[in-house]
Amino acid sequence: ILAKPENRQRLIFFAGIDYFFVDSHGILFGDPQPVFGVYAPVITEAGVSAFARDPESSKQVWSQQEGYPGDFNYREFYRDLGYDADWNYIKPYMHSDQVRRGVGIKYHKITGDVGLGNKQFYDPTKGREKAIEHAGNFMFNRQLQVRHLKDKTKDPPIIVAPYDAELFGHWWYEGPAWL
Repeated sequence: ILAKPENRQRLIFFAGIDYFFVDSHGILFGDPQPVFGVYAPVITEAGVSAFARDPESSKQVWSQQEGYPGDFNYREFYRDLGYDADWNYIKPYMHSDQVRRGVGIKYHKITGDVGLGNKQFYDPTKGREKAIEHAGNFMFNRQLQVRHLKDKTKDPPIIVAPYDAELFGHWWYEGPAWL
């Protein structure tokens, strides 16, 4: 009984949830298809609103090829002192099983489409400057996007840009500065 969509919607409603977020395809492939795409909430039969992630905003932040985190000035996630350092130097910091592991100390930047051994040294000042530049670019692009979309939607468009917290600081070291 709970597997039926209409019952799940009621459960969400009775749990006191007024709205939730979904990936863009959760809205765009709905039946019926929403008139304003992902830029306005879809109201379910139970009265709960569904807001979709904006694909353009998502690509700018998540895509390694097109997004900010792939910038060559940002810190390289995969190159780590635990693998780079001379064994006698790093050995006291390794587990007793004597297997090399990442220790979280990273001296290199993304650099470009080169092997890990060819990465250049990371400059934290340049990384932070890039994050600030990208934050301004993100806001500028959202403003342009709103201006472009407002003629196509009845109300001002809603641009939802949720991200997994692990992106900021973990995968994308400069992410907190970008925020």
